[in-house]
Amino acid sequence: MPDSTPCSPTDTSGDPCIPPDLPPNFSKWNREHVRVFLQANQEDYGLDEEDIDYIYGNKIMGRDFAKLTEEKLVTFYKLPFGVASRIYELITTLTKPLQRVDTLVTEKNTQCTFSSLCLGNLLILVWDSAV
Repeated sequence: MPDSTPCSPTDTSGDPCIPPDLPPNFSKWNREHVRVFLQANQEDYGLDEEDIDYIYGNKIMGRDFAKLTEEKLVTFYKLPFGVASRIYELITTLTKPLQRVDTLVTEKNTQCTFSSLCLGNLLILVWDSAV
């Protein structure tokens, strides 16, 4: 069972907390991993323990979690719309990559452009240096 180590309380990025002890690929998460992720975001996203227990009790694993929509959460799982909306917001942060492009100037005055692509806990860096 993963340790439910919270994210840094000084994190002001507004991004949801993905505890560092969870597997980087959320589709490999078991239902306990999903529970730990929801608990780590419980306060910021206004989730009750009852909401988290409901997801856990329905045996929702990472691959299932990624396929949930607001409509499924409300219609099939009978969650209140507000809870469903907040859980769906958390899901979309896991399933939609974030991309950022930055430029650096090296010691030899070479300009390098690099892109960072974040998907869950996975960070991919791609760079191109102009000669």
